[in-house]
Amino acid sequence: MYTEKDFENIDENNYNVCSRTAYHIILKSTRTGHFWDIECRELHPGTRQLVIYHKHNENDAFHEQPNMHPKTVDEAQDMIKRHDEWFLEKKNGKKGKS
Repeated sequence: MYTEKDFENIDENNYNVCSRTAYHIILKSTRTGHFWDIECRELHPGTRQLVIYHKHNENDAFHEQPNMHPKTVDEAQDMIKRHDEWFLEKKNGKKGKS
């Protein structure tokens, strides 16, 4: 379950908060417009696992991001930022070759 401290650590310069609940933080990247769901799974009392889901457009279905299982909301945001940077480099690289 997320805590108030987790919510306070959301980087609102890079993300618009679409929703936040005890088990989900859904963000929209200001850089790519992609949507991210950081799910908090409780394995047993006091132990949680975070899993990141992603989609490109609001109407798409979320899909789990492989190998993106951070320990904290800050770590999740760092992983998302790296993905956004990769995506933008790939997108700009393709435009440059056209």
